[in-house]
Amino acid sequence: MYFFVFSHNAETKLVFRQLDNEVVLFKEEMERQQKSVAKEKRRLVAAKMRVDEQEATNWRETNAIRTQQADIETKQAVIKREKGMLADRERHVQLLEDQRRRNRFVIWLKW
Repeated sequence: MYFFVFSHNAETKLVFRQLDNEVVLFKEEMERQQKSVAKEKRRLVAAKMRVDEQEATNWRETNAIRTQQADIETKQAVIKREKGMLADRERHVQLLEDQRRRNRFVIWLKW
């Protein structure tokens, strides 16, 4: 049977201290990386929120433009219809004016 006896001499204490320091440094590095990852995650979440907000704004603006375009097209159709009605009315007035002139001429000839 073998027994190992560990003496706590200066060399062993130094090795344990170095190991403790490495563990501390490792833990600090892990914390630093976790903080860095958390910060990047917050940055990405904020960027996604900005993108989502911009997409919502774009959607609202697109719908507003489509609504305005539909209103303009409706107004154009009304103007075109009214323009046609005015042209018909002008022709009718012109016909009545021509008839009136002819009637005056006929009346004048009868005198």
